[in-house]
Amino acid sequence: MSIYKYLPIEIALLYFENWHLRLSRRFDLNDPFEIQVKTPTPPPWTAPQPSPKLPPDDLHWLPPAPPPQMVHEYQDFKVKEALWPMVGMVCFSRTRRHLLMWAHYTNSHKGVLLEFDDKHPCFSRKIADLGDPPASVHPEAVDGWRNAVAEKRFPDLWGRLDDVQYSDERFTVYSDLEEDAVKRICLTKSLEWAYEQEVRLLWPVALADEPESSKRQFAKAWEVRLFSVPPGALRSITLGALCHSESQLEIKRRLDKTDTGHVQILRAVPDKQEFRLNYESCDWPKEAA
Repeated sequence: MSIYKYLPIEIALLYFENWHLRLSRRFDLNDPFEIQVKTPTPPPWTAPQPSPKLPPDDLHWLPPAPPPQMVHEYQDFKVKEALWPMVGMVCFSRTRRHLLMWAHYTNSHKGVLLEFDDKHPCFSRKIADLGDPPASVHPEAVDGWRNAVAEKRFPDLWGRLDDVQYSDERFTVYSDLEEDAVKRICLTKSLEWAYEQEVRLLWPVALADEPESSKRQFAKAWEVRLFSVPPGALRSITLGALCHSESQLEIKRRLDKTDTGHVQILRAVPDKQEFRLNYESCDWPKEAA
């Protein structure tokens, strides 16, 4: 099967040069409800009263029970404290013909749609398979690199593709953050987003891939974290209906530097009868003389 990524031309060109996609953190996302739990309205609460059967000298040891609201606020705090700095995600879609997604994510049809093979090994990574840390990791930080909190607590959460679930109800945490609860928190969105048919790959921010040296300055300046998706995972590139000729030529120049002969090049063309896009094979525009 395939998964898809809608991109504006500027980000697409960075991908074709660097072969990394953005590992988005919570504050990079466009939904303010991301990675947050429901805080229910608590029932009326009154402090427990001491039993009159206890002698007065023994009353001091009775601890007051916390109100339900305090419990839920503490759970919300734990989610923000533990997950916001830890969780990164690469976002894809299972739909390739959605006009709204073309408009929202490709700068009004001026960008591209990337098709990926969801069976490529880069979409089934395990932390245990990482091998040696990159040279950029300081020797004194290697243990921390290998033993990230995420690795110890949620070993099966990371490096796999999961479909986002859509619901009218937000998720509530009543206990410690177990793996299933973390997955539901990170993979549940409002029903209003269901048209995106989103697929996410979760990966610890602390284990983000190191970009090529030419892009390291860019990543540092914008505090961007990256995830490697090599050319072999790419199946096709669909040029937006309003993608400029110069943008197309720049894509071709960057693809020519890499072995991408297997990648199909398509063009989105508005249908003459219906509100839909047809994807047709196309040739690159000619270079100016």
